[in-house]
Amino acid sequence: MASAPKFGAAFAKIADTDDAAHDPGTFVLHGRRINLGKAETRKELFDALGVDALASVEITFETGKTDGVTIGGFGSLVRYPMARVTFRLYDRTSEDPIWIDYRVPGEPAHDGLRETMGFGDTSEATPLMNEAAGLAFDQLIARYQASRQTAPKP
Repeated sequence: MASAPKFGAAFAKIADTDDAAHDPGTFVLHGRRINLGKAETRKELFDALGVDALASVEITFETGKTDGVTIGGFGSLVRYPMARVTFRLYDRTSEDPIWIDYRVPGEPAHDGLRETMGFGDTSEATPLMNEAAGLAFDQLIARYQASRQTAPKP
C-alpha cells in the first residue's frame, strides 16, 4: 500500500501529523492519523491507492481471564490476553461505512503472561497478543458470515 506511487503524497497531505511525509508506512500502524470518517479523505485514498474499498481496524487488548493467586504481592498470577476488534469497511459510493462491527471480543489466548511476586514475564507477549488478535478476527468473520445468512429487514 505504502509503495503505491500516489500514496505518499496523499498521506502527507491528509495525515494529522508532521512526520507523515517521511514515513507513509506508519499508516498501517497508526491509521487514526487519517480520518476515514471524512468522505473527501477517503476519496483521496481511493484514488491514490487505486482501490474501491478501504478497511479500518482497531485492536484493543485486555485481560481475558486470570489464573493463580496473590496476597499482598506474594504469589503468582497468569493473565490471559484477549483482544477486541472494531472494523469499518468503506466503499467509494457510500457516505457511511458499508459494514461496521464494534468491539468484537475474541476468546482469551491459550496461554498467558506470568506474574510472580509483582514481576511480569513478557518474553512471550507478541505470540500471545497475535493469537488473541487472531481469535477476535475469527469472531468478527463468524459474525459477518452469520449476518449474511440472516434475511435483510424490510
